[in-house]
Amino acid sequence: MTAVHHLIDGELITVLGDQDRDVQIDIPGVRYVEFDRRPGLSTGVYELGAGVSDPQGPHGEDEIYVVVRGRAVVELAGKRTPIQPGSIISVPRDVEHRFVDVEEDLQLVVVFGPPEGSLRRA
Repeated sequence: MTAVHHLIDGELITVLGDQDRDVQIDIPGVRYVEFDRRPGLSTGVYELGAGVSDPQGPHGEDEIYVVVRGRAVVELAGKRTPIQPGSIISVPRDVEHRFVDVEEDLQLVVVFGPPEGSLRRA
């Protein structure tokens, strides 16, 4: 990937690169931009607008989310937990999860290991 991003005062800033090429999801209220991919992991930013339903399902890879901004609830394996800036969510591969009750626009850094889409779901 050519994009270089920095988190500065809670804002994700693109300083170099072709972000259009890096966008994996871009539908109304939902956006996922991958900004780094290497053999062992991939990293991106996932954004959900307030009130939007999270369309994702389980992934074949382990994930870690870090909430940069916004407030919502994460449903993880049937358990609901409120999240806010600074929350860290660890999701094992193939586990049902989604963000619900998005009160404020949500921005999360997500790390997949190995890279997102590299393993098939069980």
